[in-house]
Amino acid sequence: MKYGKERWRSQGVKKTVKIKEGGRRRKKWNRSKLLVTLSILFVVYLGFAIFFQTHFFFGTMAESINCSMKSVDQVQELLSRESRTYELTIEGREGQKEHITAEEVDLTPVFDSSIGEQLKSQNGFLWPIAIFKKNIVDLPVDIQFSEQKLKKLTEQFGFYKDGVEKEPKNAYIGEYENGEFPVIQEEEGTLLNREKVYEKVKESISNLSRILVLEEAECYVKPEITKDSEEIKREQQELNKYLGAVITYEFGDEKVVVDSDEIHQWLVLSEEGEVNLDEEKVREYVNGLARTYDTFGSKREFRTSKGESLTMTEGDYGWWMNRPEETKELIEAIKTGETITKEPVYHAKAAQYGENDIGDTYVEIDLTNQHLYLYVHGALKLESDFVSGDIRKGYNTPTGVYGLTYKERDATLNGENYSSPVSYWMPFNGNVGMHDAKWRSSFGGEIYVRNGSHGCVNLPYEKAKEIYEHVEKGTPVIVYGGYSGPSKEEQDLIDQQKALEELMNQNPLGIPGIPGIPGLPLIPQAPLTPEGTPNTPVPTIPPTPVPESVPDGVQTPEAPQ
Repeated sequence: MKYGKERWRSQGVKKTVKIKEGGRRRKKWNRSKLLVTLSILFVVYLGFAIFFQTHFFFGTMAESINCSMKSVDQVQELLSRESRTYELTIEGREGQKEHITAEEVDLTPVFDSSIGEQLKSQNGFLWPIAIFKKNIVDLPVDIQFSEQKLKKLTEQFGFYKDGVEKEPKNAYIGEYENGEFPVIQEEEGTLLNREKVYEKVKESISNLSRILVLEEAECYVKPEITKDSEEIKREQQELNKYLGAVITYEFGDEKVVVDSDEIHQWLVLSEEGEVNLDEEKVREYVNGLARTYDTFGSKREFRTSKGESLTMTEGDYGWWMNRPEETKELIEAIKTGETITKEPVYHAKAAQYGENDIGDTYVEIDLTNQHLYLYVHGALKLESDFVSGDIRKGYNTPTGVYGLTYKERDATLNGENYSSPVSYWMPFNGNVGMHDAKWRSSFGGEIYVRNGSHGCVNLPYEKAKEIYEHVEKGTPVIVYGGYSGPSKEEQDLIDQQKALEELMNQNPLGIPGIPGIPGLPLIPQAPLTPEGTPNTPVPTIPPTPVPESVPDGVQTPEAPQ
């Protein structure tokens, strides 16, 4: 057993020795192989380094020419071959194309030392880097061609034919639609800058470029104003600001809205790009409103307190728009782009809008019956007798529909031959109005025929006071009736009266019955109209007694206005 173990150990030693010797041989072999590989790589590297001293790197491009691994002579030959087959394609808008060949312009490349100089700038020992990137070089080759022939060719381009070229159109503000003014985009057109086209073609041939896109070369004449121009944006913004205004007029239950649908018709854009309103059109619009809603001077149907239906044609009552001022206000509201509800500017106003603009609060003056009625909110508030203008002296109280001008306490009424203080003064037609007349002791009847006022409506003090308390500026005053003049039969009687008066003035006999003519009966005397002609004969009435309260200086039977 001992022998066996020793033998095994002996053999094991030998085996171990053999293994170590084999490892040394493999290591030597690996080192040799690495050296050989490195040597080969070095030779290859060095070989390429030397090669690239006279040749361009991998991936070297000059424009469209592949100069990779080519010498100067090879590149020149390649350029020569390229120039002989050279053709330039010029692309225009709308698919138009033109072509120019090397032969048509006698194209010839001329070489100098430039390509060699470009190669010398290349470091051949850095060739491994070129494997991983493109190397773009500029080969300054002098390309010669006939500019005269090129000029003639470009002048014959189909781009320039009649009907092909279209002028560019500027962007502009379009017609109003959908509440605004849109910007209409510019049209590029197909009009070319011919001088620029020639220069770009010549440049492309000099570089042996094969495609020239005129759009990219910016050879087309451009519109001066585009949709993105600040000028057009400002104009659109200004126009649309005006369209933003909304002005609502209220005429009673009716509303009239002035908005973009109306305003756009009045806007004017000047050549300088300024936005203005056509004032004449705005004025005409306001005139239209006035013609529709003004009632000043209109005929009115009025039903009296006695149930009589009258057509009133006189007077200055009613809605009367101040057209110039309203035109100014409307223009200003539009310019500021306001949204407002407004009432027009008026010279005069009525109680309400509509066909019956008198309303239900008014003063009714019946000259025929010398009687006044005051209605407040449709209810009869008071009625009173009065004395109106003296018929004989032509101081007729004017008829018609009026608005109370104003009211005043403790006024003094001054005329040509009188000055009368009154407590309640309510004018409705110039210097004609209603007032208290404390100097009178009686009212109504036919006093106004021979002992009337200067045109005013004289009222008892208490009645004038109560009326004063219920009326305001603008309260309607309806005046109607009065003395209308003689009939034909009455006029015949008046003519006879005149003849008798002449006879009386010539009576030398003293006949009884008339002054100077005794026994001849008298014919009642008729009052005179303002024109001086006799009016309808009226019953003889005694003169109205002069009250003790008549102010000093007032001449009877005249009464102050």
